Amino acid sequence: MLLVHDFLHNVTPFRRAALIVVGVIVVIGLILLSVPKRVTTDNVYIDRADSLKYDSPEAALSLLRRIPSVDILNGEERELYNLVKSTAAVLSGDSIENDSLVNAVLAHYSGGDDNVRTVEALYAAGMTYHRFDDDKRAIGYFQKAGTMLQNINPVPEAAYFLYRDWGNIMKAERPYRDPMSLYKQAERYAFSVKDTSKIIEIQNLMGYELMFMGKFADAGKVFGRTTSLAEKTHRPKLEADSWKNMAIACKWTKRLPEALTSINRTISAGYPDMKKLYSVKGSILVDMGQLDSARHYVELSRKDDHYYDLSTYYFWMSQISKKEGRYAEALAQFEQYALYQDSTFEQMRTRRLAEMQRLYDYSELRAERNAFQLESSRRGTLLILSVVGVAAVTAFAVFLNRRQKQKMKDAISSKDNMLKQSIQQIKDKNYELMQMERRFREREEEMASTLTGKDNELDNLRQRQRDLKMKIFQLDEVVSKIERTRKMNEKKKILSAKQIVLSDDERSSLLNSANLCFDSFVTRLHSQYPSLSDDDLCLCCLMKMRISNQDICILLDLSDYTLRKRKYRMKTAKMELAVGGASIEDFIATY
Repeated sequence: MLLVHDFLHNVTPFRRAALIVVGVIVVIGLILLSVPKRVTTDNVYIDRADSLKYDSPEAALSLLRRIPSVDILNGEERELYNLVKSTAAVLSGDSIENDSLVNAVLAHYSGGDDNVRTVEALYAAGMTYHRFDDDKRAIGYFQKAGTMLQNINPVPEAAYFLYRDWGNIMKAERPYRDPMSLYKQAERYAFSVKDTSKIIEIQNLMGYELMFMGKFADAGKVFGRTTSLAEKTHRPKLEADSWKNMAIACKWTKRLPEALTSINRTISAGYPDMKKLYSVKGSILVDMGQLDSARHYVELSRKDDHYYDLSTYYFWMSQISKKEGRYAEALAQFEQYALYQDSTFEQMRTRRLAEMQRLYDYSELRAERNAFQLESSRRGTLLILSVVGVAAVTAFAVFLNRRQKQKMKDAISSKDNMLKQSIQQIKDKNYELMQMERRFREREEEMASTLTGKDNELDNLRQRQRDLKMKIFQLDEVVSKIERTRKMNEKKKILSAKQIVLSDDERSSLLNSANLCFDSFVTRLHSQYPSLSDDDLCLCCLMKMRISNQDICILLDLSDYTLRKRKYRMKTAKMELAVGGASIEDFIATY
């Protein structure tokens, strides 16, 4: 140490500074050389995460977090690390700050010879931009990956997830297109590798798409297969998903008992989101008319932490109140439903605006950072070549570095404040709109209350009019005769058959009375089916009065065979009703 001190004391100040800088560089180099390499261990983590990234993305991310620093990885290992991390992040739902990672992955693998890794990189890019609500860009990457898959054999595991998620995006992207062909591609891969979980998952998605297409019966068959397969292979979660889907399909096809049985099986099997199951069960019970039970399950499904869930809750509560005849309460609940629907839209719009602003800010900062890195690299090269001025240039570079970083911090802080102000302004506007809507709803309630009273008066008048028409109809002599005939015993009907037969005048009177009582029934029927004769119209009036075929035969002096033949001719030739449809009696009764 004394020798070093004497040496430094005797040299000139300039040489002393140069020697100090060189010594610092040598020490730093020795420290870097002495750091133990972890390539082998880190390589194991990356390979294990690579094999888990599709089936267990959370576990893959956990393995990658064990690597202390990405900087110690070499070029190829670092790119594989980036690929695995970006894929696992989008599949696990992990937060993604920006697209820098996936851009680095695309830049590395897009120009390479490994087509499988290129497909995986394109899939990761597509899902990343889908998370950023840029579905048009995501579909572009999926199309490139799909084209490359046609030349890869055997098909890699990424194919299933590519076609599955591509189909999900196509279902929601305007114009709304049929994703079934993409789902079938994923299904073929699942069958080729005999992965039961993937088969059940993709068939459930296909069943949902069939419901969107209105093919509820076909969807029910698909869900029947998935429930059976999940039960046989002992997959409780997938079985619960399938029973839930079956319940929804049965509900839409009005097979309510089957829907209730299916949702009860889902509840008993266990499900991560039980409140969602209670909501489905409540809606089924509403359609079945079991309003007390429906109210109980709808109350159990209520979630106060999300606008969409609250809007669903108030919608079904309004339906229950409406069916119970409490129209004022139903109207108030429906208004709450509409309010939360609007709030859901506003919340999504605000979140999307913030996301777009954040991406925009990051793009600017990334450009500044790249420019700064380029400038730093140039100065570093000059430092190495300029041995004479190394000390002064180093101090100057440090000064510039600090000032540039401070500028970047100030820029970030300024843009962050602007973003916060924009978000606050949006919240204030949203609150003002909600207040205006509340005042509008209050005025609407007052008007609705007034209209409800008028509607009740009008309904009472209409009911009195119908009652009066029915009394007049029952007092008609021909109608009284028909009613007396209906109450006679069979023997007396046979003995008095000739006196019972309706005359022409009585038939004409019956047509007039039925036309008056049943809201111009005869006029409407003859206008729509002009080929019907007076005898046909008289027969229709008797069917409208629910007179039995035996009594009609006596009243119109017809045999049973003749009556059946006339009804068939009226239905097929004169009224042209579908042969396999409802009977003519049911048609006339509801006409």
